[in-house]
Amino acid sequence: MSKTLNKIIELIKLNIFDYIISTQFTYNEFESKIYYNCFSEKSMMPYYINNNLNTFIKEHSNKIINKSLYSLSSHYIYKEFYNINTCCPDKVYICGFDTDACVLASTIEIFQAGIIPVVLADYCNSIGGIKYHNVRLICLERIISRKQIIYGEIKSRSDLII
Repeated sequence: MSKTLNKIIELIKLNIFDYIISTQFTYNEFESKIYYNCFSEKSMMPYYINNNLNTFIKEHSNKIINKSLYSLSSHYIYKEFYNINTCCPDKVYICGFDTDACVLASTIEIFQAGIIPVVLADYCNSIGGIKYHNVRLICLERIISRKQIIYGEIKSRSDLII
């Protein structure tokens, strides 16, 4: 995970994005109990409960959204993007943890909101391991199109062109 986190930090340092929205998965006490009972591997829970954003990412985000769902709601997506631009952007670039949960759900939600999601595959990861990461990327290739998933290192804004 730390390798992916370091890659995300280096990506932010390139200063190629107009606006950065970071999400943080949070729970209230009731939700924590539900999720704790639902996960078959109880060792996963401390990660989710303590899912605090990296300090560098916090400092370089224009907006931090605390959420208790894997995705953002379409209503919230429209509200947030309209507040930023007075209209929705054509594309939203997505990276982070977990490819098989939050990245997958948010990508589909953004796609359903009529915005082009572009997943930066090498800047995503899964605490479930590479198998879960790769399987969800295959699912996303089918759902949003292979051309909307960028594999490889991003060095400049030109690497983001799909």
